[in-house]
Amino acid sequence: TEVTDSLQRPAIATGSVSLKVSRDSYKLNVLINTKKTDELFTPSSIIHTGVDVTQHTNNAAVDNVEVCLIIVDEAILSLTGHTLLSPLDIFYPDRLANIIHYHGRASECMACSGGDGGEQIAVRSNFNPLAHWIPSAIANSSRHATSEIKLPDNLTRYRVWALAANDKQYGLSETSFTVQLPVMVRPSPPRFLNYGDIAHFLV
Repeated sequence: TEVTDSLQRPAIATGSVSLKVSRDSYKLNVLINTKKTDELFTPSSIIHTGVDVTQHTNNAAVDNVEVCLIIVDEAILSLTGHTLLSPLDIFYPDRLANIIHYHGRASECMACSGGDGGEQIAVRSNFNPLAHWIPSAIANSSRHATSEIKLPDNLTRYRVWALAANDKQYGLSETSFTVQLPVMVRPSPPRFLNYGDIAHFLV
């Protein structure tokens, strides 16, 4: 027979709720400036990079902020599709709804888990994919940090990351720039050759 209402019948109820908490008070605005954005960057040239850090909520100045600056060859990063996670997502991630209330007949509990004689040709030799790395630079009273960088000899596109942090706030910004020469010569051979093939090398 079917038991529809019995004191011996087990009973349980469960539920969960997600609360969205704003992280704006912990967020910093970070702006990367390579000064002369319209200038052509060439191998081994000197560039000046600036980083401005402000509060996300009101663009006010930030006290005691440290800046980490990274400039990497995008050709290396594209091999793995590497991206940099924002420190804000690491220290203040979205948490799962893991506080659950259980209610039973006998008890109630809360659970929580927690060449030709002319000008000498400059031979390129420095092909370091990491163009620049500053682990910690202190921003001045004007919330600004600057760095002078001598670029390697790579003809490539560089990705620039700037991370800013103080005691409890974090920010991340990203930009890129290209290093090239006015004239570049690249051979264009066939991708595959077999015995007896005659190849025409184009430039």
